[in-house]
Amino acid sequence: MNAYTDVFWNSFSGYARYFFHEVMHPHWGNYFYWLLAISLLVYVLELLFPWRKNQPKIRQDFWLDAFYMFFNFFLFSLIGYAALSDVVVKAFNDFLASAFGIQNLLAIRVAGLPYWAQLLIYHFMETIVYRSLEYLPLAMIGFGIQDFILVHLFALTIGHLNHANIYLPLGPLQYVFNSPQMHIWHHSKTLPEGRYGVNYGITLSVWDYLFGTVWMPGNGRDIELGFNKIEQYPHGFWGQVFKPFRRG
Repeated sequence: MNAYTDVFWNSFSGYARYFFHEVMHPHWGNYFYWLLAISLLVYVLELLFPWRKNQPKIRQDFWLDAFYMFFNFFLFSLIGYAALSDVVVKAFNDFLASAFGIQNLLAIRVAGLPYWAQLLIYHFMETIVYRSLEYLPLAMIGFGIQDFILVHLFALTIGHLNHANIYLPLGPLQYVFNSPQMHIWHHSKTLPEGRYGVNYGITLSVWDYLFGTVWMPGNGRDIELGFNKIEQYPHGFWGQVFKPFRRG
């Protein structure tokens, strides 16, 4: 058990050091400042070319959302998930070694492949496992943060644009990539009868078309967003964290 504890804390502290190094040393491959720059750029576009004209420039829970952006995209995902994935990978490798005598799962080390091949392999995996599961297979085949930063930044940009108050027609590309006009229906307060969600894709729309989860009855500009009883939902971080564990 101590071995797994050591792996977790070594990984967690290592990524924590990585985080502080990124903040203190800006460079072109710096994810922290790319996140900041992309966020500011999309926000400026939203201010200059608003699609929903009556939407406030600083809307409710704006600063909480900004916190979530850094918490989810950087602190939780790049540090928390990575540290936990290292523990799971070690446990999985130990299981293979004890049960089947397999000592090395890395038959092909992805980091040694050409970048175009790395991008294709990671992008396929990202669309399948997404967020909570993506670090596990990536860690198992030897990926590090810098190995997939280009794909992550691309997905980050598309995700920001999809949640922005802008009009972004894609023409035929709408069947491949998601857009604000498609993703806004994912947040509609009124959903089709018998369905609990639509338009699940963040980066790619092609999966929604393949699996029949597309719903775009209009351009969506003036629809009501949210969910039932949203007015009663907590506005603070800890209140939202513990809300699912409370009755009512």
